[in-house]
Amino acid sequence: YVPSAFDKVENKDLTPEERIRIKLQEFGIPVVTDETHIGPSIIQYTFKPSQGVRMATVSKLDRDLALALEAESLRIEAPIRGKNLIGVEVPKKNRQTIELAECHLHKGTTDIPIGVNVMGETIYKNIADMPHLLIAGATGSGKSVMLNVIITALTKQLDAGDLNLVLIDPKQVELASFSKLPHLLKPIVTNSKEAITTLDEAVKTMESRYSALKKARCRTIEEFNKKGG
Repeated sequence: YVPSAFDKVENKDLTPEERIRIKLQEFGIPVVTDETHIGPSIIQYTFKPSQGVRMATVSKLDRDLALALEAESLRIEAPIRGKNLIGVEVPKKNRQTIELAECHLHKGTTDIPIGVNVMGETIYKNIADMPHLLIAGATGSGKSVMLNVIITALTKQLDAGDLNLVLIDPKQVELASFSKLPHLLKPIVTNSKEAITTLDEAVKTMESRYSALKKARCRTIEEFNKKGG
């Protein structure tokens, strides 16, 4: 048995950055600490590796670094994209909730604000880039919150003349708060038989639009609208 450096009394109060540096050093990976970025739910510690350090070697040490930090899990980004740094991301013990605000919205677009990164920047994804979207996760992981963010963002960014929604809610309570939206083509569907009919109607509309796109020789709705279709 060879004791770790963290077993020494003088190392009991080391910062997380120093613990990571020392643990990497134990594996023959010399680094110097760089900036630390604190996000709503993640803390990212960054390090500059010495010459000759293989990134593939660093990437395999996630469990060893988790042991050094006494963390349940962590993620290693080696290297951080576009930088000459290694990133070690650790979940915060007290996660911060970000309330959806006007500053997060892109008016007139179908961009969805999906989160805030460790640099404090809002991350967006265009709903047009994910026409078949499955939101999955364990109970309490935020599936309903994500769905609410999508609907709220879209309906605040686009008026009813530019956006129509059909909502199906078998549980009858998940989407009830959106029942008064002017964007709804019909009342929120809660009956299973009506849901089947509604989906058939949606498929017919989809096929009709594809026919219109084909006739106009366009691949996307954006191209179609620019032509004044």
